[in-house]
Amino acid sequence: MGRDAERQMRAPGPSPHPVRVVRLALDPAAPEPRAGRLTELLDRIGSVPGVSGVGITSPGAVLGMGTVSKVKTDCGVCPDGGLPLRFHVESATHQYVSADSFLALGVRVVAGRGITAADGPEAEPVAVVNRRLAREQFQDGQAIGRRVMVGNDGDTWYRVVGVVDEPPGAGLGAGLEPPYTVYLSILQHPVTSADLVVTGSRGYSAGGVARVLRQVPGIAAVHDAVSVRELVRAER
Repeated sequence: MGRDAERQMRAPGPSPHPVRVVRLALDPAAPEPRAGRLTELLDRIGSVPGVSGVGITSPGAVLGMGTVSKVKTDCGVCPDGGLPLRFHVESATHQYVSADSFLALGVRVVAGRGITAADGPEAEPVAVVNRRLAREQFQDGQAIGRRVMVGNDGDTWYRVVGVVDEPPGAGLGAGLEPPYTVYLSILQHPVTSADLVVTGSRGYSAGGVARVLRQVPGIAAVHDAVSVRELVRAER
């Protein structure tokens, strides 16, 4: 993404289970590909007693924070100032997510599908967009199957595979945020920092999660697991 990208914050939506967040640092020099390490981490934490869901997101996504940059849509035939244009360029919030992340983020898939474990580095680049981006920047509001290009990501086109509800209720800085959001697979991007988002029963094994984090090479926890409420308080 561009260096001039802005960061904004939204308050998180409700989750049916308690949500805990751990900031992760990934060693770019570790021998195994980062996507493989993240997949191993997801699989192992998903088997910890009491854990009902686990996702990995770009830092701050659980608070609605994301990089604001350009998104170019392969709209089809869409009017712009009275002229039919195929491509539209708008500002959008970009977030990286894994499978299961939408549950923790309080975002509901309304068409197509979300990001899955199959959306890895060898798969076709895919994207999920929010409902307003689909409605306003694609012909007849039909985004699924069409393409988007994000930020400064070269000439890479991402196939839109799903549409989600608008991100949860706005908080600090809401008036400055663009109305559009794009979600990309974190397994398809070489991140060095991410948030582990765990949902589970109130008695879930925090110690079990911590043990897994110590056992997967090339990944380190920057801080202990904290609640979303604690994160919001820290941001404020």
